[in-house]
Amino acid sequence: MKHLKKLVVDKRLFFLFLIILIQGCGINSRIKSNYKQTNKLAIELFNENTNVISIQYEYANYAYLLTYTEYEVRSYKMKDGKIFSVSNFLKKENFRDVVKDFEGLSNKDFTSCIEMDGGYIFFKFNNKSLHEMTLGVNLKCFIETEFDSKFLNYIKEDLININKTDKDLLLNL
Repeated sequence: MKHLKKLVVDKRLFFLFLIILIQGCGINSRIKSNYKQTNKLAIELFNENTNVISIQYEYANYAYLLTYTEYEVRSYKMKDGKIFSVSNFLKKENFRDVVKDFEGLSNKDFTSCIEMDGGYIFFKFNNKSLHEMTLGVNLKCFIETEFDSKFLNYIKEDLININKTDKDLLLNL
């Protein structure tokens, strides 16, 4: 009788382990799918507007894309590999004027919120030449920091606006 109880407990533990393993694989698959679809949309947005900014997380199945026209930013939230929501914000300054400041960024601007695991920001835009950069960054720090760079403050303002309506942006912090 004692061995029978142990066998039943062992089977339950095995099935619990199996369920956890299957769920973990499913989540990992959704994260990879979201990463792939987010990057696909980023390429489309870059081809359309010659700029895109991507905010992604290492362990989340959602991401954000920003793309700019002259006085407007369009924000996409990707979730489970699909466009979950789209928002538009009007801007006071022309993106083309602000992006010129990118060339004057200092190392201090880039190193103030570096984080190697968690979130990252990818910038890609064409302003007479192609600029592409990925930064591992703590987004909460990024939003709370006052930068010397007009460009980074411009991006930060948009992330603050997104976070007002979508708390997932800073949820993983």
